[in-house]
Amino acid sequence: MCWGYSWTSRGAFDNVWWPFIIDRLLARGCPPPLVGIVQSYLADRVVMMKEGDLSVRKGVTKGCPQGSVLGPQLWNMAFDELLEALESAGFPVIAYADDAVVLVEGGSRRALEEGGAGVAGILEAWSASSKLEFCKSKSEWMLLKGHLDPRRGPHIVWGGQTMRGTQRVKYLGVTLTSGLRLGDHVEDVCERAKRAFFKVARLSGSGWGLTGDDLLVIYRGVFLGILLYAVPAWWPVLSPRSILERKLGSAQRAVLLKVVRAYRTTSGGGRECAGWGAPGAIGGGSEACGLLHCQGAAVRGGRAHGRWGRSGRHDQD
Repeated sequence: MCWGYSWTSRGAFDNVWWPFIIDRLLARGCPPPLVGIVQSYLADRVVMMKEGDLSVRKGVTKGCPQGSVLGPQLWNMAFDELLEALESAGFPVIAYADDAVVLVEGGSRRALEEGGAGVAGILEAWSASSKLEFCKSKSEWMLLKGHLDPRRGPHIVWGGQTMRGTQRVKYLGVTLTSGLRLGDHVEDVCERAKRAFFKVARLSGSGWGLTGDDLLVIYRGVFLGILLYAVPAWWPVLSPRSILERKLGSAQRAVLLKVVRAYRTTSGGGRECAGWGAPGAIGGGSEACGLLHCQGAAVRGGRAHGRWGRSGRHDQD
């Protein structure tokens, strides 16, 4: 069995403690002159607030200077210690900015609880040394693989609080449910993509407003941009000709009918070809990774024209 353990640091970029960063630089063997430059860069910083003739100044000893080139590196220097500690303890970890997910594997509920306790101990130790707090209210676990009942999952205590379990989590814009299922994500992106497209498409009517060429640009930039977000990560998980794949095609159908001004009875391949999307483009292998395009097709004045080769690929004009 495998479960994911997601957490978020509280005010991470605003609360990076500078003495901790200097210690990390020294621990990594950074040359003293470079350490001195960083110390000078961070020294004597103040924040000031003025209101009329009144001004208040306060010294600053933490945080990543906003908008600086060095700021993200300062955070990475602090966060790397935690990631290295987790990986050296045998816990795979996926991190982006201040968000992270740790994977814990075990053959029983007890094994998962022991692994979770180990992760919690590492987090607490790093929090104490770095003076960074975790937002426990946003931290949760979810069963990713196995037959353990999610409603009776592992009991994990972290900092005196019991971590809550969930059967649905959104990480880096991709919605996952227990068992790494993607149904909620597909439904969500289909609805958001259609809603965003049709908000703009209202400016198009019979003989007025946006042209077919304009709608095609919106289709590519707005609809496909939302629908295919992070598609290389979740597309391989979908089963061929599955219900979810058909939902993606259905969302595309509704939009392409508007783009090419076609009848509802127009075949799927005809719509997609006319709309510069290969037949089955969303469900067509490499095209699903954002390569949805079709040479030799054009929309002129709301009327679609295109040529389709026998091999299932467009003949280039």
